[in-house]
Amino acid sequence: MTTESDTPRLRDLRAALSRPFPLSAIEIKPGALTKDRRRGLALAYGDPRTSMERLDELLGPEAWHVSYTVLPHSVVCRLTVLSVTKADVGDFPLDAGDPIG
Repeated sequence: MTTESDTPRLRDLRAALSRPFPLSAIEIKPGALTKDRRRGLALAYGDPRTSMERLDELLGPEAWHVSYTVLPHSVVCRLTVLSVTKADVGDFPLDAGDPIG
């Protein structure tokens, strides 16, 4: 998304950061499977190092950082680029012996 106030440099950065990664950098893994295990949801995964290399290349390593907060059954990831932080939460399954709560 671009706005009228974007500088040419910011527009160029947005375009470069939005470039699709090559298919060779994407791994497809099975997600949820049907009961008979014959069909499943295909999930696309990218190696985080590929994203880190792009951020370093375009911004320099000093212009971005990532942090993680591990919670009892989830992880919060915060990515800061040029002083703007975005966050998301991923949960993970409990092992059979894990306490709930």
